[in-house]
Parts: sequence; structure tokens; C-alpha cells
Amino acid sequence: MVPSGRFRSWPALLPLMLLLLLVAGCAGWRPVRDVELEQPPGEFQSELPADLAGVETDRWWKAFDDPTLDALIDSAFHHNLTFAQMLARHQQARASLNIARGSWFPGVNGSASYQEQGYLEGEGTNPFAGGNYNPAAQFAIEELWNVGLTATYELDLWGKYHANRQGALATFRASEEDLRAYTLSLSALVSRAWYGAVTLRRQQQLIDSTLTTYSNNLKLIEERYMRGVATSSDLYQARTTLAGARADAETNSAQLASAEHALSILMADYPRTGWTDGNFTLPSEVPDVAPALPSELVQRRPDVRAEYQRLVAADRAAAEAVAGLFPSFSLTGQLSGRSVELQDALDPKSIVWSGIGSVSVPIFNGGKLWNASRAAEAGWKAQVAAYKMAVLTAFQEVEDALVNNARLEEALRHRQDQANAARASLRVATDNYLRGVTNYLPVTIAQSAYIGAERAMIQARYSLLDARISLATALGASWMDDVLASVELNGDGDLIEVTE
Repeated sequence: MVPSGRFRSWPALLPLMLLLLLVAGCAGWRPVRDVELEQPPGEFQSELPADLAGVETDRWWKAFDDPTLDALIDSAFHHNLTFAQMLARHQQARASLNIARGSWFPGVNGSASYQEQGYLEGEGTNPFAGGNYNPAAQFAIEELWNVGLTATYELDLWGKYHANRQGALATFRASEEDLRAYTLSLSALVSRAWYGAVTLRRQQQLIDSTLTTYSNNLKLIEERYMRGVATSSDLYQARTTLAGARADAETNSAQLASAEHALSILMADYPRTGWTDGNFTLPSEVPDVAPALPSELVQRRPDVRAEYQRLVAADRAAAEAVAGLFPSFSLTGQLSGRSVELQDALDPKSIVWSGIGSVSVPIFNGGKLWNASRAAEAGWKAQVAAYKMAVLTAFQEVEDALVNNARLEEALRHRQDQANAARASLRVATDNYLRGVTNYLPVTIAQSAYIGAERAMIQARYSLLDARISLATALGASWMDDVLASVELNGDGDLIEVTE
């Protein structure tokens, strides 16, 4: 029977145990700190026109009904190098999570060593002990085998490893959301690059057509000048207009080449031109996008969710740093065998076991642990601000997109009216000049106004497309999971399609 006196000290230990639990609650075992956000508004300040039915944001670019754009976006999902980097970072985060989860288990190490030592056998063979050389002494060799198995486990009394695992999980989830956010962003990048290049191609075609018109006008004025019908002022104005149009053509051509180079990079291709060679046009009908409720925005945006997971990771890092200030308790178990023969060293009968419990108390380290906890706490505070800023930025992007959609649609209508009026004005000015009613100056002015209006209308259509793209991506979505499930990285780091 165990003497009852062994348990008489338990009441005295209760306050100590309660203190330990209290301290542990302030360290890694404490719950994740939540962050209070300002109550979002009940509705967005800006609204789309009431007659817009709206479409879902699931694979939003399908609403453009553009097979070329569909193919480009699909190609980007299978070739874009930044997308491949994001997938690799996600795999890296998964491996880091598995590393952190390894703290659930003890560390087990095996060891084996072979030792060989030689010495002289016989009396008087040790010169350091006053011995003399003994011709009869013999040189002997002794072998020794040591084998062992050691297991070490640190007790997570303060929740240090628990906080580390939670932080790794939050970091992994943040990488998931970052990957979703870039997938959403990549669809917008490709759409903007494609329609931006098509816009410049349309403007180039307009400028080339204008050059033909200006060249024909110059020939006509030169003939009229030779006959004495046109003045030198008309001739110089025609030459000036043609030279300016040629300069515009070169500038626009350079911008088009840069736009097609950028599209090449998105497709993981060397910079090349020719992407828009053909009869490509901007969508005549711009699809509508229905905005979500403000209360849903934080849950729909992967970038906001990523910032929240980084907030959790920062909180867990702070908890882990606090837990590191307290003593660490470890258990070590060892099995070892030692013999001149290897099989004897491995014989269970000769195995010796030992168990050790140890405690390590940080006494002095130059303030490293304390300052590490302060740095981690400051990192959490910084992440709080980053998370709140991400939420505000999300609302700003939606509000901006809503305003742009409403206003740019009206702007496009006005640009169309402007182009129609400029076309009519040019026709009247040309007729008046050919009939000799006016000189060539009104024609020059009307031509410049017409070309400017046509180019502005093309740009206005692209701006409205860009606004639709911004709204579709600002609202967030969930279609990205289907894309991520369809691709993976091979051993060389290249994107490949997942096959069932």
C-alpha cells in the first residue's frame, strides 16, 4: 500500500497549478484575437442604372462572347509564369504546415559508431610510467561497437507549438487565398491586355485610313495649286496635316507593339507582335454586372480573406513568442548497446535503457526573447491595420467601378454623338472647299476634329470595357477553385493540365 503521506503536499500545489494555467492562458493556448471592423454600409453609394439586369460574376469574361479572349485566358491559366510561381508558393506553404505539424510527435534519432584502439601488452611497456622497452610486448587492437536509439519530446505546456501550428495553418490558408486572388487578377490582366491591344489596332487602322485620305487630299491640292486654283496656304496646311498624321501613326504603332509584347509575356512567350493581326473588334455590347451586397463583399474577396489569415498568423506568432519566455520541459528516452561485436551490441539482452526529464529556464539572453515577443506583437498590430486597409480598399474599388460603369456608359453615348457630328461637319467642310466657297483651313480643322472624335470613341468603348472588368473582379467570385483544380506543377515547375 502506498503511504498516504505522499499526497499531503497536493493542497499546497494547487495555487501553483492555477498560476501555471493562468500563465499558459496568456501564452500560446489563448484564443485568437478578433478584430472589430466598422459596420459596413447597408448599400453602395453608387448604383448601376436600374434597367441593367446584371449577370453573375462566375467566369465573367464569358459574357463578352469572345472566343479569342476565352482561348487567351485559358492559355494563361496553363502557361503564365507568375501563376506557376503562386502555385509553387502554395506548395511551399503546405510543406511548412506539415513541418509545423511535426511538433505533435517526438523526434527519434538512431546512432551507430565503431571504435578501434590499439595498445602494447606486457610489463614495462608504458614509457610515461617509467617503463622500458620490452621486446616481448605485443601490439593489441580492441574493437568497440556502440548503437543507440534516442527519442526526445518537448512538452507543450505553454502552447508554443500549438500556436506555431495554428500560425502555419493560417499562413497556408492565406497562400490559398492569394492563389485565388491572382487567378481572378490574371483573368483581368489578360482581358485588359487583349482589349487594350485591339483598341490600339483599331486606332492604327483609323490612322492608316486617315493617312490615305490626307495623301489623296494633298495630291488634289497640289494639282489645284499648279492650276492656280488653290493657294500656297492650302498646300502647306495639307502637308502639315499629313506629317502630323504620319507622326501619330508611328507613335500608335510603337504603343501597339508594346501592348502585344505585354500580352506575349502573360502567355509565357517571348515578346512578339501580330496578336491582333486580323479583323478583331471590341465587343459592341458590353455585358452588365450586378453588384453584391456590401455585407457580402468581405466574404467574396479572396484578397481580403488572405489578409485576415495573415492577421491570424501574426497573432499566433505573437502567442508563440510569449510562450518562448517560459521554461521548456523535455522528456528523453534512450536505448543503447555496446560490445566488441556488432551482433552482441544489438542483442536485446545487452540493451540498456534510460529516461531523462529536463527543464531549461531562460535566465539571461540579452533581452532577445523579450524583444522577440515585442516585435511579434508589433507585427500583429501592423497586420491589423493591413487587414482594415484591405477591407476599405475593397469597398473603394467597388465604388470606383460602379461610378465608372455608370458614367462611362454615358460618356460613350456622348462620344458617339460627337463622332457623328464631326463626320457631318467634315463632309460639309469638304464640299464647301471643293465648290470654292472656303479655303482649306476649315477642312483641316474638321478633319482633325473628326479623327479625334473617332479615336476618342474607340478609347471610350475600351474604358467602358475596363470598367466592367474592374467591377467583375472587385466583387470577387468563387469560380477560381475550378481553375486551380485543373492545373498542377510537374517536376520541372511547369504548369500542366490535371488528367482524371
